[in-house]
Amino acid sequence: MTAMHFAIARSLPNVVYDLIEHGADLNAQDRLFKASPLHQAVKFKNLEILCMLLCYGADVTSVDRNRMTPLMRAIDMGETEIAYVLLDFYDDFSQTSKDNCDALLLAATNQNPIAVDLVKAGANPLCISDCHCDTFVFSLVYDKADFFKLIWFTHYHDLLDIETPFLLQYLKLCNFKKDEWVECLYLILTCPSAIDFVEQYKCFIESHRNHCITPLFQYLYLKFYKLQVQVNDRMKIMCLCLSLGAIPDFAELATVYEFYRFNEELQILIHVGGSLNFTFNLVNVNELLIMHILGKEPTHANVREKLYSFLLTKELVRWNDERNIVNFFKYVFVPLEVKKILVSTSLKVEHVVNIWPVMDAIEKSPTFPSLLDLTRNAVRNLIRKPNDKPYQFFDKANSLMLPKLLKNVICFKEPVYRLLNNEVDFRNSSCSVFYGIYGQLRH
Repeated sequence: MTAMHFAIARSLPNVVYDLIEHGADLNAQDRLFKASPLHQAVKFKNLEILCMLLCYGADVTSVDRNRMTPLMRAIDMGETEIAYVLLDFYDDFSQTSKDNCDALLLAATNQNPIAVDLVKAGANPLCISDCHCDTFVFSLVYDKADFFKLIWFTHYHDLLDIETPFLLQYLKLCNFKKDEWVECLYLILTCPSAIDFVEQYKCFIESHRNHCITPLFQYLYLKFYKLQVQVNDRMKIMCLCLSLGAIPDFAELATVYEFYRFNEELQILIHVGGSLNFTFNLVNVNELLIMHILGKEPTHANVREKLYSFLLTKELVRWNDERNIVNFFKYVFVPLEVKKILVSTSLKVEHVVNIWPVMDAIEKSPTFPSLLDLTRNAVRNLIRKPNDKPYQFFDKANSLMLPKLLKNVICFKEPVYRLLNNEVDFRNSSCSVFYGIYGQLRH
């Protein structure tokens, strides 16, 4: 440690002045930390000595053993006032630390307000640190979107060169409040490079098939539900994504159904023309209901019942959301032997979760199928063909000369059973009409 470093550490501005006047080296580094007098002034938060050194021409580009300039050190310490003083002495912000962080990236990491002024002064927001994060990523964790919008309009086109798709980072990391989150997503999906952002996301998923990357619509609807985004905005954003080439898969439809059931959004996604391929390795009852909605469930009743039993038991064990299980009971009957298995499984997880809503639904669900249930399944088997696209089955069902309620029942848009307080509503008042149509279809 030099005499200059010692005087700064002891906050002795008069001694520092005398040393400067007698020719002391303004940029001498100590042996341990390679810190210059400017670094020392920042470390000990001495603004008076810092200004003195700057007035006498101390080198602001000097770096310590971590390759940090005095400005970078001040930002890293959260000393905003000192950082603003130093900012006026810089015109190049490209220097990076040992971790490959520049001054702007450090400011963004710490959500320091000086980040805005660094951008205005010419700092590049695309410096990537050793942890593969850049300023754009850290701008997403701010409470407000002002900083993100500042760098977005001038540098969004450069985001196509980063390894992880920016659209994925936005959906995964963005911390803005609902209105700003929606506003900024519109900015991304309507910019000149929007189609490239969606294509970047699609290519990333394709090249990382073994890494279980969350698909676009699945992430979108997770955020929609979490932020309680209104249906008009959900529809607009969904249609923008579709127009940019995004195609939903089977799991994405199940996510939409989980949060919003069978609504207009799900109906649009069924009709976009995707293959919606799936295997019978289903993981939850929502995916099972989507399979029914697409007209792809097993045609044989015994196979369907075994699949119901297996998935309901699996769902109870892993316990995602009791609403999904209770909802499923509204669409199918539950044989007595399956009920016994479900009750036994429910009791095993009783100490972990509240299983009583499910137990109540099991008790109230019918043990034998209603006439409406049987007829619905028979009509579905008559109108569907193995090679039909999902939308073709849906359109066939809606072209039947039936009341809207019964069309919705066929499409699994409307449940067969309503689990009431004291009884199950079978809606048998509609059965005669339904059964008559079924007879006409057979002939």
